Amino acid sequence: MSKKIKIKRTSGNKSKESENLDKFLAPNSSEWKLLELPKDEQEDKEKQKEVESNSESIKETLLSSLQMPHLAVLAGSGTSLGEVGGPSMGDLWEKVTNNNPTYRYKDNGEEKEIEINPEEIIEVVKHDSRDKNIEALLTQCEAYLRIEEEKVV
Repeated sequence: MSKKIKIKRTSGNKSKESENLDKFLAPNSSEWKLLELPKDEQEDKEKQKEVESNSESIKETLLSSLQMPHLAVLAGSGTSLGEVGGPSMGDLWEKVTNNNPTYRYKDNGEEKEIEINPEEIIEVVKHDSRDKNIEALLTQCEAYLRIEEEKVV
């Protein structure tokens, strides 16, 4: 199921003073919600509460899009190569794509474990498998998770 958020500014009725109002379309919704009230409705307490609720909803949606709870790999940079002996980007690519790690999580209090198939993830997120750039793959995974409701990618 797709998760997208849209924001638009609309022009008010041209017969009265023109107002521009911010609205947003929440994921899984077909109704545009106001983020501000027209001038003639700003005293309506019920509508004010609705706009506050809409504003909170968009904040939650945007904040959740910044979190990366599904990220399972930390990519190193060239600074870790010297005396530290850290992995290169190529090493990280090989480690990620040549292993089938397991992912452990709780579902309604029950411990669960699934094996992750890197080739399947690369295909699902539509990353070019010839491009062995771990950063590009992680970026593709992150973008995919912002739109789709997958548990593990």
